[in-house]
This record gives sequence, C-alpha cells and structure tokens, in this order.
Amino acid sequence: MTCASVDIEVEFLRDTQQVSQAGIMIGGRLGIYEGKEAVYDCLKLLQQINNRRCVSIYAHNFSNFDSYFLLKALPDAEIEIDLVYLKHNSVIFVKAFDESKEYFFFDSFLFFSKPLNEIAKMFYTRKSFLEINKKTDLWVYLAFDVMYLYYFLGFNYQFFKQVYMAKFYKYITIAQLSYSLYMNLFAKKLFTLAE
Repeated sequence: MTCASVDIEVEFLRDTQQVSQAGIMIGGRLGIYEGKEAVYDCLKLLQQINNRRCVSIYAHNFSNFDSYFLLKALPDAEIEIDLVYLKHNSVIFVKAFDESKEYFFFDSFLFFSKPLNEIAKMFYTRKSFLEINKKTDLWVYLAFDVMYLYYFLGFNYQFFKQVYMAKFYKYITIAQLSYSLYMNLFAKKLFTLAE
C-alpha cells in the first residue's frame, strides 16, 4: 500500500468556491498545481508515478471540504467511484479504481482532530516555519500542509505497524482503529483469563 497526501485551496468567485490551488505528495514527490484543473492534475500525478496496485490518499478535512472537489474530478481522470461512506451528510471515505489501481480516500482529520499547524507545533518548534501567512504565501502554505501530512502519516503508519502490528490504512477513524487495537490486544487476553 502506498500513501499520498492531498490538499486543496479555494477562492470565492461570484459567491462560489473555485479551486485556486491543489497539492499532492506521493513517493517523496511533491506536485503543486494552480487553476481550475489543479485537482485533476493532482490525480494525474497520482496515476502516473505510482507503481503500486493500491493507494491510500489522505486529505485533512476531506469529509467537510476536499471530498467535494475530489469526487468532482475523479470521472475527468477516468477514475470510477466504487464506494462512498457518508456520515451526517459528510463523505468520510471513498473507494475508487481505474484500469490499473484502487484508490482509497480518507480524512486524516478523523485520526488527528487538530489543524495541521497545531500538530506540527507538537513536533516542530521553529517558529519561522510554522508562521507561514496563508494569504501571502499560499504556495508555501500548501506545500507545507501536503508535505507535513505525508510525513506525519508515514510516521504514524510505521509506529502502529511496529508497536501494535496494525495497518493504519485499514481504518477510517481513530475510533475504529482504537476499537480494533483494544479487541486484538486486550479483550482476547481478558476472555482467555475468564475461561
């Protein structure tokens, strides 16, 4: 399984939200795109550089924001939607495919319910890097979000794999992951002791 991170930025034009920029990071490669085709360009990079059969794509706040733009761009990239999970009118998970790959779209906010810059402050303390002005340095801000999310997910994937032997990408929410860990690590022992 390969992991990718995506972020989409919009602007208001005539009372509607229009994509202004989108970024993706996969396999250590960063792509930042501008304009109305930015999300499509991210999906094309995803299709071109990945040689794995399955890809997990994470967007922070996917459920309430990025999913709308990604779902709209998938057919243009010739990626078919197979499965969509909704919770309270929010898209929390999407499974899609093309002729060579399966794509799983997740909301990283459902695992880490803080803005990315707050998560970054827990691990990275150099203020100059964390105080990027979104309005004047949008490209830098977007690149930071995509790269930070990518590496943060990679760290957590390795952590859960090494410590708990759990595959992070198989879960949609932190609650689902926590329940699985509890059942696999503790509940089995409790039931064994009770017998």
